[in-house]
Amino acid sequence: MFFSLNVVQELDKRVVTHTRDNKIYIGWLRSFDAFTNLVLEGAVERLIVKNKYAEIPLGLLFIRGETISTISQLPPGAEALGNLQKAALEDIILDYKEEQERARRDEFSLREHLADKGLTYEGQLDESWSL
Repeated sequence: MFFSLNVVQELDKRVVTHTRDNKIYIGWLRSFDAFTNLVLEGAVERLIVKNKYAEIPLGLLFIRGETISTISQLPPGAEALGNLQKAALEDIILDYKEEQERARRDEFSLREHLADKGLTYEGQLDESWSL
């Protein structure tokens, strides 16, 4: 209930939402429910790689409450987010895929290293993924 009261204050404001799978969505908060499911209008997914970013336009977006880690109001004029530079979407997507692949390899190596020592690691890597 307390969380719902805080979200009410953000209705019809531009918000940035971080999800548990490390995605960033920005849009106008139009609706939410008791499960913190959100509806964002004019939503974009922001991809950030190193000091560059690009946005993928999504339009109307429904985000399940169980995937949300943070919601905060985006102040007017805060679109650039510090020292980040806007870049072409195609370039960012290539860099983003390379970064994700590198992270998956690092996580896979960590899992193998821990398995050699009799330990397990529960990260974000799907069990079906392998090198």
